[in-house]
Amino acid sequence: MPPFVLVDGSYFLFRAFHALPPLTTSTGLQTNAIRGAISAIQKLMRRVQPTHMAVIFDTPEPTFRHVLSPIYKGDRPSMPEELSQQIPYLHALIRALGIPLHTLPGAEADDIIGTLAKRAEKAGHQVLISTGDKDMAQLVTDKVTLEDSFKDKPMDVDGVIEKFGVRPDQIIDYLTLMGDASDGIRGVPGVGAKTAAKLLNEYGTIAGILENVDNIKGKVGQSLKDNVEGIALDHQLASIVIDLDLSLSYDDLKLCEPDVEALRNLYTELEFRNQLQSLDHPNNPNSPTYKQTTQSISKTEQPVESEITDQATSSSVDDRLGEATYHTVLSQEAWDKLFQRLSTEKRFAIDTETTSLDYRIAEMVGFSVAFDANDAYYIPLAHDYEGAPEQLNRDAIIQQIKPILEDPSVEKIGHHLKYDAHIFENHGIHLQGWYFDTMLASYVLNAVTTRHGMDDVARVYLSHLTTTFEQVAGKGAKQKTFNQIEIETAGHYAAEDAHVTYRLYEVLERKLKEIPELINILHHIEMPVASVLATMEENGIELDLSFLDQLSVDFANTIQNLENQIIEIAGESFNVGSPKQVGEVLFEKLGLKGGKKTATGQYSTSEAVLEKIDHPITELIIEYRGLTKLRSTYTEALVKQANPDTH
Repeated sequence: MPPFVLVDGSYFLFRAFHALPPLTTSTGLQTNAIRGAISAIQKLMRRVQPTHMAVIFDTPEPTFRHVLSPIYKGDRPSMPEELSQQIPYLHALIRALGIPLHTLPGAEADDIIGTLAKRAEKAGHQVLISTGDKDMAQLVTDKVTLEDSFKDKPMDVDGVIEKFGVRPDQIIDYLTLMGDASDGIRGVPGVGAKTAAKLLNEYGTIAGILENVDNIKGKVGQSLKDNVEGIALDHQLASIVIDLDLSLSYDDLKLCEPDVEALRNLYTELEFRNQLQSLDHPNNPNSPTYKQTTQSISKTEQPVESEITDQATSSSVDDRLGEATYHTVLSQEAWDKLFQRLSTEKRFAIDTETTSLDYRIAEMVGFSVAFDANDAYYIPLAHDYEGAPEQLNRDAIIQQIKPILEDPSVEKIGHHLKYDAHIFENHGIHLQGWYFDTMLASYVLNAVTTRHGMDDVARVYLSHLTTTFEQVAGKGAKQKTFNQIEIETAGHYAAEDAHVTYRLYEVLERKLKEIPELINILHHIEMPVASVLATMEENGIELDLSFLDQLSVDFANTIQNLENQIIEIAGESFNVGSPKQVGEVLFEKLGLKGGKKTATGQYSTSEAVLEKIDHPITELIIEYRGLTKLRSTYTEALVKQANPDTH
């Protein structure tokens, strides 16, 4: 049974806002936090498949902690308007997706999460809390796990001990001792993370430390004696409330059917075009077409005995993923034997391992091939970590495989073949014979069932959990590039990629052939277009960077002049880039007709609305927005994206 999922919505909001570039709509509404947070929440849901969950947000109202301590979170900067104006839309989207969302004025999100987690734990449920807040580690038990869905692996009891050096039940004391400047928890002067952990490991609790304070010598002992009152206050500030009076039952937190019309309106206003199109995709279970078709089939079909099976069971009953043998090719003898087979096969799966996801700068570290479901091979060529074994000569191998990869009669299978084509092009090989791309096949078969990366597609169609890149390379600043990964580890990962790709080809081709129109779309539209796109990307387009720079300056001057005119007409200074403030100026201060509030409670100031208003200020706002969009999307963005080798 999947865990009960609690999402720290405030963390997702801030994390997405600071991680993504400032994406904006044509009205000037910034949407990066909305896009990033929703994407992360949906990714989490696809992976965990919960039946019950809740997204919890903070509110602006002060809490009991602010009453206890005037400096509580006092050093945090005020929320920028570019972020605050996105909150109503994010809340509305979450609710429209059928996900329970909860806030409680006067209580922090941490306290709501703590209360709901303890209730669920008491009822016997496993709980997964998705957050980046270290304070939440105090909630971890055998049934409650933490996870930062943006970067870190799940953190259980052992994970808390490994990260902090103390048990979950000691985290409150740990935070009290070391303090937390971002929360205004002062801590004990001179006591950092290591000292706090050492003291707690020796004395168990703060009470135990204070009972033995005379035995703690030096500045730390004196500092503890001098800050007894502060310790008591900080302990209250650091403690998450787990017994709030919430009028919520477990059934209230069950996922609901999405409100398609509400989603349609929100996606339209936010200009989320891909999401908007997906609502009407015939394979989207929430689309009117899907529901009408299902109802029609139900009415016309005669009842028969049937067995409900998942995607993988119905398509992969003969799967041999667990029985295959993976080979790492290091010797010339092993390569000669493999090359002989490669030279005679007319179809095989191939995958490259590289130094970067950016194909423009990536170099090949090795490649893997699979001819069937029984074996897969990894050929390492450029692992250069200290102590790496001798490998085959990359240039020599590339020259050998070049005729095969450039032979259009030899059919190549891949997952995102366009990327592999770029990598081969970087090494002088023009890949031909594109036969089957399992990423594109997954999209053609059902665009909305899952994301189309290999990990997700394998999970859906093969019931197979692949080894992820993070598992072999690590995460964050310490993540290795593939050339730094030990060959013993890299070999299994890379061979699995080719093997899974081949199995996905067998499964997805069989499914697509059941619907001739779909297999036709793959082979005669998607695959040829991908090949053409690869060529276009290799050739690039010529950009006059000096012209774009000057155009950007001209736009900036014109935008500033327009802003000055708009403010003069309005009679007050305001942020012309804020749709919320524009709406308030137009429909409240100036009293213009045509104002209509959206589901978020803000006035709509879309171009369609402004064009209907006969007033000079709206014409200037439309022009201001158009130039602002041109500048941010094209004249500035193109310069940043320019590649000196292709532009």
